[in-house]
Amino acid sequence: MQNICLLYSGRRGLDDPATRISVLRIPEVSRKLKEAQRLVDEIIGTSLKIDLYSYVQSSDSEFNSNASLKALVAATVQVGLFDRFVKYRSRPKFLVGPINGNSAMAVCAGMQEFRNFIENSDFCKENTLMARYTQQGTKLTGVKLEEYGALMWNPEGFYQNLEVEKKEATKIVEELSLNNLLTQCVHLGPTYDFRQEEFANVGLDGLASMSSIEMDPILNSFWKSAI
Repeated sequence: MQNICLLYSGRRGLDDPATRISVLRIPEVSRKLKEAQRLVDEIIGTSLKIDLYSYVQSSDSEFNSNASLKALVAATVQVGLFDRFVKYRSRPKFLVGPINGNSAMAVCAGMQEFRNFIENSDFCKENTLMARYTQQGTKLTGVKLEEYGALMWNPEGFYQNLEVEKKEATKIVEELSLNNLLTQCVHLGPTYDFRQEEFANVGLDGLASMSSIEMDPILNSFWKSAI
């Protein structure tokens, strides 16, 4: 197994409106959003109707107006992108991603069932019938800082937690690069540009780095023209 790190984008992965529309064309993302839609409808009921597809395609002001829904959708898209990535490649040795809030990495690593991931999202907990009845829903006081962690593929065939000193994505990649002879970092989703700036700031601009979408020959054929 190559020493490749798959880096999750967290909440920022869908900040660009053209990107949001383009990811809907990826079959694995589309399927995962449909699964999420079914679960959200089941969990929060029909009194609050949310169309995830329409939300993904909404304007910046609308998309950014609901922090908990944005986090849930961004993480769901990353689960779909992971499904796409491992469909044609072996699993990467390292995963680096958010460990608090909606953790797409935990789902992809088999540490959390997708249904449980949806049920325990801030959005669903805020918008169940009981939460709305007791007026406890939709009361986010601010956006939580994302804390990142790392997982490593065990020779026995599963991911396990890897102890790291820092909680920032770039610092963890830097630590892996120094201690584990990391050969490449693959950015899960359309986050390559802002991550490269962060990498340059900590001296990681020499690490081989690619976007999971752009390294996919089928997706790459439409992606650059789409955005």
